Amino acid sequence: MNNDATVWAPVIRSLDGLVKRSFAPNLQPLSSVEEIADDVAESAPPGVLVGHSFGGAVAMAMLERNPRLVTHLLLVASSLGADTPEQADARRKKADRFDTESDYIDFAVELMPKVYHPTHAADTAMRDARRRSVRTYGLQRFKAHSYAIGNRPDRTTTVRNTTVPILVVAPESDTVILPERQEQFARDVRADFQVVASAGHMLPAERPEELAAVIEDWLRRNCADDRARTTNSY
Repeated sequence: MNNDATVWAPVIRSLDGLVKRSFAPNLQPLSSVEEIADDVAESAPPGVLVGHSFGGAVAMAMLERNPRLVTHLLLVASSLGADTPEQADARRKKADRFDTESDYIDFAVELMPKVYHPTHAADTAMRDARRRSVRTYGLQRFKAHSYAIGNRPDRTTTVRNTTVPILVVAPESDTVILPERQEQFARDVRADFQVVASAGHMLPAERPEELAAVIEDWLRRNCADDRARTTNSY
């Protein structure tokens, strides 16, 4: 939410070769996470699915609706559960108050102290990248995705019951979804859990090299475990 696909470009560049091909989609301005997940699934090959924040909700919907496409699931700065009616209504009202693209862009850029680590919130390069990303993302997506996240169902059971390996990655200084809440999320679904230091909610933009290293290290260990299980089954 409030990001286009370029937020993942530094992470993709930092992957060291274990991941042979990466695809970061721009999520379409659709008003349900199910519609968005189905749209992504139309062009996604089977593989490792990574979702950040709102993208985590989309990833969980994709796991439920297109499980054959998901070999491993990584959820970054994400949470389980659903909004209360009051929370959903507040999201819709916030989105509907913007009439112009410029007002929305200014709002999203000024959110940086809330969603970035204090050492990054005033970083000129990160601020410029944020503004470019928000401009591409746009008000139409923000309004549609505000409705989508407010209407999402609780997919705890889906995630808990999957046999797909799961990693929950929490930024150390996330003030949007507190790290302890993300750790509880990992316990609830019996997932692996890892914290990345010196990062806020926008971990992919703030610490792309560290996030890439976490992804590759976890996949390397889990792919080895998969091979061992396959070998031991014969």
